Amino acid sequence: MMIAKAYAALTDEESRKNWETYGNPDGPGATTFGIALPSWIVEKENSLWVLGLYALVFMVALPVAVGVWWYRSAKYGEDQVLLDTSHLYLYFINKCPLMSPRRVLMIVAASLEYERGHNPEVKQRPSDDIEVPALIKGLPNFGENNKERPLCYEYSLKARALLHAHMLRMPLSPALDEDRQCIARRCPALLAEFVNCGAQLTMLGFAGRIARVPKLETLEGAMRLSALVVQARPEHSSPLLQLPHVGEDLIKPLGRKGIRGPLGLVSVSDRRVLLRNLSDAQYQDVLHCLECMPRLLLEVRTEVLDDENEGVITAESIVTVTATLTRLPLLDPNNAHSSTVNHSVPVAAPESTPAETPKVKSWEKPAKKRKGGKSNKSGKGGGKRPVAHANKAPQSVPAPQEQEAEESNSEQESDTVEEVHDSGRKQFRARERHRRGSPRHAR
Repeated sequence: MMIAKAYAALTDEESRKNWETYGNPDGPGATTFGIALPSWIVEKENSLWVLGLYALVFMVALPVAVGVWWYRSAKYGEDQVLLDTSHLYLYFINKCPLMSPRRVLMIVAASLEYERGHNPEVKQRPSDDIEVPALIKGLPNFGENNKERPLCYEYSLKARALLHAHMLRMPLSPALDEDRQCIARRCPALLAEFVNCGAQLTMLGFAGRIARVPKLETLEGAMRLSALVVQARPEHSSPLLQLPHVGEDLIKPLGRKGIRGPLGLVSVSDRRVLLRNLSDAQYQDVLHCLECMPRLLLEVRTEVLDDENEGVITAESIVTVTATLTRLPLLDPNNAHSSTVNHSVPVAAPESTPAETPKVKSWEKPAKKRKGGKSNKSGKGGGKRPVAHANKAPQSVPAPQEQEAEESNSEQESDTVEEVHDSGRKQFRARERHRRGSPRHAR
């Protein structure tokens, strides 16, 4: 068959032309494609049902699904925070530009993410009416009497109480502990949104669109509060509490050694001795946590690009600031296990020889007594001259010649002082006689 077609392509002019044009001696061939569909779809009596199904899926179900998704997405901002919560932050920051971290925590606890109607993950239990008031009574400086809305709502009070209990590491019931985890997990994102709202109001204030600009202390307190929530420690507490297995029983001994934070603990070489109350497994957890902590090195360089002297900054020039941030581990893993407990007996240090003290000056020596047994006096109401002997090292015994020379020098100095005192007394007596014998006194 193939040989016959090849012969025809060589002998027949039309077959040859088809071969050159279409690649087939028989001319162009049609290619047929098919789709495997169930037979009941293409049947004539089922055409109405098929059209109805297509209309239901593409004209009803799909628009409804898109509408529900859009309705839910329109409530959230870029960081998946409710827009109503952002408006709440903007209102309170504009109302009070200067806030303490305690006030910031109070506002964040009033976020609508903690309200049952906006977040189905939040649970309301009948036991909350008993457990939450009892928890609030055990919290210091809670601010329960604040009547600002929504700060006084039930969901806000519960969220604030659980955040305080989380930072104070208070034991809770299983139900409240589950709610605490849900609330604390959401808190860092809300604090980040609080800082963003403060930055937006700051830009509006610099543009002159609002009267009061948020204070830097407010934003700094919010950022510091985010770290405190993550570390589960209260404000003004020791940073060492963020380390595992480190409690108040270890904070005081470490504080007496001058260790105030993780950096101080890393810098000492006998940290295993200081943490001897911990087991080996607990000590390894502390080392692993120190290895994961960052140590940041910031290098800032300012320059004017496309200038002859890039380091010289003139007026109205465009300055380029290049900041290089290097992240290093707080504890080098290679030196993490270099500190070990030394159980050996300490060896006594060699005795130190006393340092040779300098010679005592002549005016620092005690004044010598006169022949009559009285000490040298300075003036009419003078007393003994003070001599400083406190905290002096033991003096070496001078040589006999040096001792005689010093004694002779001191005798000469004492004689000179006596002569000065005698001449002073003679002048004083002469002035007294002259004053008494003057004509004014004679009258």
